[in-house]
Amino acid sequence: MSFYAKIKDQVTELTGQFNYPNDGTAFGHFILRECFNKIIDFEYDGTDYDSFIKDHIVDMANDLGNDAIFTNQKNREIIVFQFKYSNGQLLNTNEIKKNKKIH
Repeated sequence: MSFYAKIKDQVTELTGQFNYPNDGTAFGHFILRECFNKIIDFEYDGTDYDSFIKDHIVDMANDLGNDAIFTNQKNREIIVFQFKYSNGQLLNTNEIKKNKKIH
């Protein structure tokens, strides 16, 4: 099984498990769980990390490209994520630029 296929299987599982509207939203969950929790302090000390992630996913219409937002009060940080889950096609440049509109 290819690396992409392994990720796709896990993303598809998260889509169903958390009732995400699509695999693109679930991909953000996958990346936060598998990568960023190892390098960013999200100030989480509970036991249900998946539900914590789901509570911070904001991927929806008119989100200006923001897919997840976290705060770290100790460091006085707001951490904004934008994820792209591609089917192999190149991304539209407007997708990349739209989160620059945030005020």
